[in-house]
Amino acid sequence: AAAHTTAIEPNLTFIHADEVWALGINGSGTVLAGNDTGLQWDHPAIINHYRGWDGVAADHNYNWWDATGTYPNQPGDGGGHGTHTTGTMVGDDGDSNQIGVAPGAKTIHCKNMTDSGSGDDLTFTTCFEWDLAPWDLTGSNPRPDMAPDAVNNSWGYWGGNYPVFEDEIDALQAAGIVVEVSAGNEGPDCTTLRAPGDHVQVLTTGSVDHSGGSLPGTLTGFSSRGPSLVDPNDFFPDVMAPGENIRSSVPGSGYEGGWSGTSMAGPHVTGLIGLMWSANPALVGLVDITYALIKQTVVPLTGQTGSDCGGDYTV
Repeated sequence: AAAHTTAIEPNLTFIHADEVWALGINGSGTVLAGNDTGLQWDHPAIINHYRGWDGVAADHNYNWWDATGTYPNQPGDGGGHGTHTTGTMVGDDGDSNQIGVAPGAKTIHCKNMTDSGSGDDLTFTTCFEWDLAPWDLTGSNPRPDMAPDAVNNSWGYWGGNYPVFEDEIDALQAAGIVVEVSAGNEGPDCTTLRAPGDHVQVLTTGSVDHSGGSLPGTLTGFSSRGPSLVDPNDFFPDVMAPGENIRSSVPGSGYEGGWSGTSMAGPHVTGLIGLMWSANPALVGLVDITYALIKQTVVPLTGQTGSDCGGDYTV
């Protein structure tokens, strides 16, 4: 039976995650990575889900890398963004803070942005390479067997149309690793996707308002949308998730609500990968089939006022 919880965030009940847990499916057996600003690994809602913690001692080798060099020896997050997104993926303190979609999954983290949220081609590429074959804290001895099942990317280059990461993304997905990317917050105009969320290879996530309580929610105005300048014949985003007023974990072992952005929507979808692959291990590594299943079973975003950008958006 799923672990008893006393308080579930409304963004999780909105997507019916609690009904999946009631079936005994919570992401167990999967590993979900975050490429973000860092992580408070010993946060009460995260510590028992961090792969580097065995309940007695911490081992950050293969579970943490800082491409910015800020926290070389153990995870840190001076900005809070990475701790917040990780909480939405896997967070659960076993008591009154059920904040994560896949609380049975383990998590690892590569810091690809500074505490202020900036990065560059080198930091982003380094973390994609680490995701493919995590190395130890010395930067040596890479191990593909320690790679995650899916990677959450709540970041992007404004303006899109920047395909520099395509080789890394193709390599990850060829290895059976899902690459989820947030769409960006430059809506409601068309052709506002950030890169690499404008790449057809990735699973791009946009934002909806879940406050009405029933799927599919209401399209968020700030949520970026296609067409993509890189892949103009495909519709973007691929899927939407709650991205307004999300409560999750923050550094200092606390919790904070009111966070909004497609950054907040993305980890819902990365958590979904954990639930799906936990429910059916035969899907593990089958990225294209997993994407197809998600697109076939989501609630269509119809009857919405959009920006006439194609797909399910209306004028």
